[in-house]
Amino acid sequence: MDQVAADGPEAGRPEPDDFDRRQSALFDTVRRGRAVDDPDGDLWRVDWATDVDLDPRLIWQVRVGPVVASAWGEVDGRPQLATAVRADERPPADPKLRRHRLEVRDVRSGRVRTVECEVPVRLLAFAPDATEPLLVSGHDDDTVRIWALADLAHRRTIDVGGSPDSLAVLGSGPDTRLLVETGWGRLGLWDLTTGARLRLPHLPPVIGISPGALADGSAVVLLSDEGVLLWNPDDNQVRQLPVPAGLRPIRCATLWRSDGRELLTVRDEQDAHATIDLTTGQHELLTAHMYPVPDRLMQSRPGLGPRSNPTVTGPALAVSTRWNVHLWDARTMRPLGPPLAGPVARAAVEAVRREGCDLLLTSSEQDGVVALWDPAVPVDRKPGHRQRLAGVTVTEPDGVVVSVDEGGTLVARRAADGTLLTVPLATEVVVTRSLAAWTDNGRPHAATGSGSRHDPDPHLYRWDLAAGGPSGAPDRTDSDIVRWAVHRRLRTGDALVVHGYGDITFLNPPDGAVLAAIPVDTETGTTGFVVSTVDGHVTAALSSYDEPARLFDLDDPSPTSEIVPGTEDHPLLALLDGRLVTVHSEYTAEGATVLRTWDRTGRPAGPELDGPAAVTAVAGIRWPELYVARADRTLTLIDLSTGRPSARPLLLPGAAVCLAATADGGVVVGFGQDVALVRPPVREGD
Repeated sequence: MDQVAADGPEAGRPEPDDFDRRQSALFDTVRRGRAVDDPDGDLWRVDWATDVDLDPRLIWQVRVGPVVASAWGEVDGRPQLATAVRADERPPADPKLRRHRLEVRDVRSGRVRTVECEVPVRLLAFAPDATEPLLVSGHDDDTVRIWALADLAHRRTIDVGGSPDSLAVLGSGPDTRLLVETGWGRLGLWDLTTGARLRLPHLPPVIGISPGALADGSAVVLLSDEGVLLWNPDDNQVRQLPVPAGLRPIRCATLWRSDGRELLTVRDEQDAHATIDLTTGQHELLTAHMYPVPDRLMQSRPGLGPRSNPTVTGPALAVSTRWNVHLWDARTMRPLGPPLAGPVARAAVEAVRREGCDLLLTSSEQDGVVALWDPAVPVDRKPGHRQRLAGVTVTEPDGVVVSVDEGGTLVARRAADGTLLTVPLATEVVVTRSLAAWTDNGRPHAATGSGSRHDPDPHLYRWDLAAGGPSGAPDRTDSDIVRWAVHRRLRTGDALVVHGYGDITFLNPPDGAVLAAIPVDTETGTTGFVVSTVDGHVTAALSSYDEPARLFDLDDPSPTSEIVPGTEDHPLLALLDGRLVTVHSEYTAEGATVLRTWDRTGRPAGPELDGPAAVTAVAGIRWPELYVARADRTLTLIDLSTGRPSARPLLLPGAAVCLAATADGGVVVGFGQDVALVRPPVREGD
């Protein structure tokens, strides 16, 4: 099956035009290692880019925006994709006020039918074999709505008496029924043609449902505190399925068949997975996703919708985690190749069939992408990152690009061409939050910090990337979370400047000895921390909740600070020649969108810059030039004094999570699991 990519509208930006398509083609050409002889002069230059997220198993994708529910079906042999997308560019903080847009897309032709929906959508399901093909949507207002698939005309609304957590379409033709599980374990059965409620046998309260089929006919799996039950809606017979006692309570289950065997794959509330042979009662256990686990990034995330049953397709078990979708052989619980990479952040996963192939469908609200994957395609990945990027920096003066992902893997590359300087170092420090890097006699070194309020880690870890291991023992700091780490040459020599929620601490890079500390007396936590040069002095600037930003002279450490009035509740992003760049938004639940610049007296240093999407990263060159990345995948070089961009924004393959400017005016971009070095088009007179 040929790989096909499609683009659609995203929240906050128009559909890609010719410029975006040419720029995306150039980006992908460079990522695939092909030469670009004479790129168009109006395009951004891509010096080099890695290709982890160009997963060969991806055969089709469409960008729909913030998708909150999806479903796959076939009508008259044509595959159909239904999605519910958050329609508001800037939705209110209260989720109940958000508008959604229902879309049904013919996958072959790309034709899209759309209808606006004022009530937030929770679930979607097709009923292709009803009297007429239908789409079913479950909503936050305790209703299910029925739509004609041909034109999305509204047929009826059914009050199901609670927020629908699971849907199952049963039967066909005039006998098509809808089984709905709502809160508090209640089940309801409705006639889809008339909307009439139907009688159910006496069943215990359930915590989930899953349609499936055994050799003797259709059946539905009911999950309850009493175990896993199999209900046949045709004769209302109920029987209990064998589940090992150690796996209870079961929270979700999927019934499937392989090589004549009837199998049940379950997930319990501790995130253990198991596949049970219903004939023999034997089972295989998978505990890699259990919480707590050594790698917290392996914790399973059910994805979109209130309920998510295990996804099994021929015979891959797909488990969605924070940034990846891990694949296991559901019969043996052994890995089936590397995890799916690309637009799969916190994705919902569904098993589908297309053209006789067993495929996977992922839907990511964070990435705004619905994608189709063939898990049987072999993958041979180059050395690099295996989790989403957490940070990137460029060493001075030799310009080594060092990046780190949330799983703690460090990679050092030549800035000139992106080739590896060393073998990637898997530090296993998760979840990594901060990165500093430097070179010593040509050898690249790095320091990383991690931790969270629920899982504190007060250590700074130093690494010799050339040797491929730690550089001494971890250094304990006075912060539970090492949120920022920077390498700087001070008047007294090189230092690692470290900050979390405590003091600003200076450490000696070779041995981690404490050189000095500046007490930070704030009543609230730090929201931003930047180190730069101001009037020839290395200066740290920090912002905090409800207090104005402050500047500290690091060349002459003392508790005395310079206060910048008016900057309360404005997280600091950059410090350029003494001007502060902050971010702010009234829509705090959706991320900050407004950039503001201040001089050291608290007066505006340039116009307020608002944008259609949240700011995800910035990198300063020199005043007034600042690279700005936003959640709509754009990267712009802006003149902060005028508010004007230097060129049309670059549309990246994914939203940038970290940026680092190079000495010659380029910028290293971290997006997804990939890194690239890009430059804006050359302007006349440059």
